[in-house]
Amino acid sequence: LEGVADCGQRGHKEALRIIWDCCSYSSGFEDKIESSTIIDLCYRLAFAADVIISPDADAKSIVAKLESEHDSACSALERSLAQAGEGGYVTKENFFNWAETMAPMISSTLSTFMYNLLFHGKWTKHRLNFVLFQHPKLDQHSDIFEGWHHPNLFALACTAPSLASEWHNLYSRQFHGSSMNRLQYSILGYNGPTLVVIETDQDHIIGGFFNTKWKKSHDYYGEANGFLFQLFPTLTLFNPTGEDKNFIH
Repeated sequence: LEGVADCGQRGHKEALRIIWDCCSYSSGFEDKIESSTIIDLCYRLAFAADVIISPDADAKSIVAKLESEHDSACSALERSLAQAGEGGYVTKENFFNWAETMAPMISSTLSTFMYNLLFHGKWTKHRLNFVLFQHPKLDQHSDIFEGWHHPNLFALACTAPSLASEWHNLYSRQFHGSSMNRLQYSILGYNGPTLVVIETDQDHIIGGFFNTKWKKSHDYYGEANGFLFQLFPTLTLFNPTGEDKNFIH
């Protein structure tokens, strides 16, 4: 019970410590760990947390999927974490600081796994000391996010709890055509929150999260809880500086 409490009920820093200790054990208790080792564990924990509460889960296909993605899953997160250290390796302090700024939800992968393992996602009579980790669910096919367990979806879910919900497609060039008028027609008046995701000709993925109603305006508007991001090739968040309120125009 002491270990279970450490995984979630004692806060996200304790969960991060357990994640680090697990990776450190598998790496021979070194002071520095490869970023890929940490991200791979968290990705598998998030995947397993969903499988535990899925009655029709196919264990063999799940293992095959995880093994096929072992070398490439969540490369954007791995590169992001690697930049916090040196030579692809990070210290415990590097990992904690990175998680605080770039992936505040990554500790919940462990907490949610333990919660689903013990209570099968049903026992919620007590107050949780963490936010459950949930993969975003897409209501329509996406060329950028191929499947609900796509590593890029996992990376986005690690950035903010507000992204853990069902996503409704407002506009897609694939379905609505390349037209600014169609884009404006699709989003103006929508109360939000809204996630904008763009894939460039160089295969970079960038975007922004906005928690404000879209409207035509000659002035800046918006709220400080929005942010811009680069999702691929390296996850990077750009939060408001707090120096002004020029969020959206």
